[in-house]
Amino acid sequence: MTVSSPWLRRVVVVVGIVLCLVLIGCPATGEDPTFHLLTLTVVGDGTVIINGSIYDESGSPARISADPGTTLVMTISTPAGWDFAGWSGSDAADVTGSAPDYAILVDSDKSLTATFSAL
Repeated sequence: MTVSSPWLRRVVVVVGIVLCLVLIGCPATGEDPTFHLLTLTVVGDGTVIINGSIYDESGSPARISADPGTTLVMTISTPAGWDFAGWSGSDAADVTGSAPDYAILVDSDKSLTATFSAL
């Protein structure tokens, strides 16, 4: 089939794009369904290390992407005169482990706060 009309050509292209999107299941929101986000807030003088990246109060909150079902290991580090007070936030109950190494299963978007307090 030869499409000679510019208008008809555009219609064919748009229909083709729509069919491709429907067939491969692209979400209407444009979000990438292949990863989840861990939103990490750090309060106080301390750091959380995840996959070699260091997160502290100056970069809070940080958004860390992870493949669904990934377990992120979070190592805490405190300078002299500071202590790790604990985890809080809507997903704090999902944190496992003990100082200095903790973990969280990223099976959905998660939100955590790591709090450090002065001694």
